[in-house]
Amino acid sequence: MKTQMDSLANSHVPWFAGVLDAASFLEIQQNPQGELFRSVALCSALEIRYDLICEKNGDECALVAEKIKRLFPKALLIGTIRLVRDGGRFPTEDSAKRVGFFQRILSAEVSPDFVDVEAEELGVLSAIAGDLRKSGTRFFVSHHDFEKIPSAEELASLVAAARNVGANGFKTACMSSRPQDFDRLYPFIQQNAPGFELFSLFAMGESGEESRIKSLAFGANLTYCSLAASVAPGQIPVRRAIEIFENMAKIG
Repeated sequence: MKTQMDSLANSHVPWFAGVLDAASFLEIQQNPQGELFRSVALCSALEIRYDLICEKNGDECALVAEKIKRLFPKALLIGTIRLVRDGGRFPTEDSAKRVGFFQRILSAEVSPDFVDVEAEELGVLSAIAGDLRKSGTRFFVSHHDFEKIPSAEELASLVAAARNVGANGFKTACMSSRPQDFDRLYPFIQQNAPGFELFSLFAMGESGEESRIKSLAFGANLTYCSLAASVAPGQIPVRRAIEIFENMAKIG
């Protein structure tokens, strides 16, 4: 079992995650003195977007985590093969075909610390359960709503599904349409974050920007930041996100 995972249990230290796509993965390897590399180095967690990286770089999926870990040995690695439905490139209708890709990723000498599987696609999770056990990789269940802020009841159902499959973490990113429309979910975070090693619940969009940091004050311990260009609406540059959180902690 991965020793870094032991330190996650009951941890309230937030993880600031940057998302690595094809272009950023290539640049950090070629330009270790560049601004992007410095931004990535600020991240305590990195999401590997295999649906983008493998296709663009021609790299074997199994080698990606090893290359990133070599450059950023302290970063928590989260691997995902994002579907088109959830903002990715892998065809949604071919979701089950990701099983072979996940198996290659998990069988590598260096695999991600976590993999992200959608709440709507738990069949994929069942198919790779043995590979997860062998590699010692944790997993979390995610959900994306690009239209609205879901109700607490909707989220409770998703959390229950995550707990039922033994997920180590839970994530939902939803779309804000006006200021403060996410505020009603902060109590939900307080109630449901305990017991998960990773918990992330925030709003996308300009009016949801505040929730990416404020959620951390209510018990979430994972948020997603931009490195260069944002890959999701409302993302905050990692340096600024850390500064906001540190100032918030001083005030609190």
